[in-house]
Amino acid sequence: MIRDSGQFGSFDGLDNRKDVMAILSRLSRGVPESVACLRRRDVLRRLMALSKTGFAGSPVDLGPLSTVEAYFAFTAITGCLGVSAEEAAIQLEREVRYY
Repeated sequence: MIRDSGQFGSFDGLDNRKDVMAILSRLSRGVPESVACLRRRDVLRRLMALSKTGFAGSPVDLGPLSTVEAYFAFTAITGCLGVSAEEAAIQLEREVRYY
């Protein structure tokens, strides 16, 4: 049986998850995939700085990430590292505007 951890709170909806995937995908617009993978990595590293569990200053490293890998990293950051999913999604939206 799969149990809901509640990590996403009110953010846990199919539309919200699709939006996160779309945002992560938009980071590849107009650049080679190798550059997009680095962009996603950098964006997610900045999200880790929002951690409430002590990982904000810790040397957690990410390699270049595909869209799917970035989504799984996003769920880990918002679940295990204590970053609010809502706050992380807002930050992602801001980041994609930069690119």
